Amino acid sequence: MKSKIISKQNENFFCNQNLQKALKKSNKIRAVYNNKHGSFLIYPLFKKFTIIYTNAHPNKKVKNYLKKLSKKYNCIYAISENLQEIEKFQHKSFKEFIPRATRKILLTDSQEEILANMHSKGRYNAKVAKKKGLKVTNQFILEDFYELLTQTAERDAFNINDKKYFEELFKNIPKNQIHYYSIYHQEKLIAASIVIDHAETAYYFYGASNHKYRNLMAPYLIQHTAIFDAKKRKLSHYDLLGISPYSPHPLDKVSDFKRKFGGTVTHFTKNHLIVFKPFLFTMLYLRKILKKFIK
Repeated sequence: MKSKIISKQNENFFCNQNLQKALKKSNKIRAVYNNKHGSFLIYPLFKKFTIIYTNAHPNKKVKNYLKKLSKKYNCIYAISENLQEIEKFQHKSFKEFIPRATRKILLTDSQEEILANMHSKGRYNAKVAKKKGLKVTNQFILEDFYELLTQTAERDAFNINDKKYFEELFKNIPKNQIHYYSIYHQEKLIAASIVIDHAETAYYFYGASNHKYRNLMAPYLIQHTAIFDAKKRKLSHYDLLGISPYSPHPLDKVSDFKRKFGGTVTHFTKNHLIVFKPFLFTMLYLRKILKKFIK
């Protein structure tokens, strides 16, 4: 049975032109185009080849436009991805820019309701952090954060953008839209997060923590603070931005952490893959399969 669509398409946060500027200036994307259909981001892949990412629905006009871009930028394939909500997960994708599931907290609920909807561990761990004397500040030193993020990425086996990207992110996102949270312990940064507001939603964009101080529960206190700050800004949702759409999945560990804060699990429609160079795409696909066996 086909999944029933339960809400209208939400605006994809990759539409945020300030974020696009940061991606462009840090050379994460080669070019970006915005028109009435949506956003089209050109990502370098290898050598002279690229891929295209778009939030536009791949109707006939969009597909024709993608073909023109593919010729100009020597594109192997394009991914069309939106945030249209459905009842349940549909299928695995070759590649995802945004995970096909997330967890959203409704900020129009009262503070008491939001707390009640959290897992007991989520509430308890934040209280532990307070009892330990931890305090959340907006003091944010890029070098400290990037060092901590690098440690976190190595520990949890995920890739991160280079430092230049974060420099541009801090420069290009308006100060009233980007929010920094940090906890220092004995003058050492032990946990930090970045939250970005877009289209009435606060997105938990990046987080990092020092595993050595995990018993202090600092990340829990940061999330509590960020959630209720977003409520004070009168936004509608706090989006934890990506959880496992199925298991096993690379996001399983972080999904368990995010589950502690309650909210509603939301799945998104499958993305659409448009292939322009079948032979090269097949080589990429086989490479991806072989990597799984090598692991």
